Amino acid sequence: MTAHLLGTVSWLGLGCLALAATACSAPVEQSEADGDVISVEPGEDPALDGKADSAAGLVEVKVLLDPDAIDVAIARFGLRTSKAAARDVWFYDTESLDLFDQGLTLRARKKKSDDDDSTVKLRPVLPEDVAPEWFDESGFKCEEDWTGDRHVGSCSLTVTQDPGEIDDVGDGLRAVKALFSNEQETFADTSAAGPVDYEALLPLGPIDARVWTVKTSSLGKLTFEHWDVAGELELCEVSLRVSEDDAEAIQQKLAAYLAKKGLATTEAETKTKSSLDVLVELIGEN
Repeated sequence: MTAHLLGTVSWLGLGCLALAATACSAPVEQSEADGDVISVEPGEDPALDGKADSAAGLVEVKVLLDPDAIDVAIARFGLRTSKAAARDVWFYDTESLDLFDQGLTLRARKKKSDDDDSTVKLRPVLPEDVAPEWFDESGFKCEEDWTGDRHVGSCSLTVTQDPGEIDDVGDGLRAVKALFSNEQETFADTSAAGPVDYEALLPLGPIDARVWTVKTSSLGKLTFEHWDVAGELELCEVSLRVSEDDAEAIQQKLAAYLAKKGLATTEAETKTKSSLDVLVELIGEN
């Protein structure tokens, strides 16, 4: 697929060569002048069995770094390539992004050190809008994303994929529909976009993703996720999962923490929408 070829970008060229004197030589654990002790390890995914998340009213507080702050964050927090969880992220939609515009996201992730997976996500949606039986499905979860003043609920169903299956779809050797289970297809069809015409979907990607868990003595455990979108767009999101009761206070603390570290943020669109816009534009050019 054209999108596959366009998305193949060397992370080493982006990360280690451009930042050889900073990110690639930074210590894994460091203590800053403000007394904040930082340690870095590969990013973790929540367990596929998301029932606890669904019942707990979890909120994911998210901040997108300003593009000019990304290199600063990589250097300051010691975000080494060797300490990242590496992923190829794919989305599946029409060239007009019909699914996304109707609140449905189909995604797959090929992981270097973990099981590959595919996800069907409905957004915006609240847990009470979903049939109760979905909460009995392994890999199902609901949560709320807080990005600035935007509070958006979502529910998703994730299943594992066998090695090679995601690449086969990207190369045109398997159908997009083959990545999604019967249960995922049924869940997708409950969205405004359903029933989904899988034959009309394009593989959009891969996005070269790197994820780090950054443990701080000041704010607890943060997730840094860096996306390189076909060499055309660079994004870095900082997030943490908290209880709904604590979300407002934590959101303020996260903003203050990043500002103290000299990291500017942006109110731009979500990383998914920004990335999809770039990927479909590249397909249109080819």
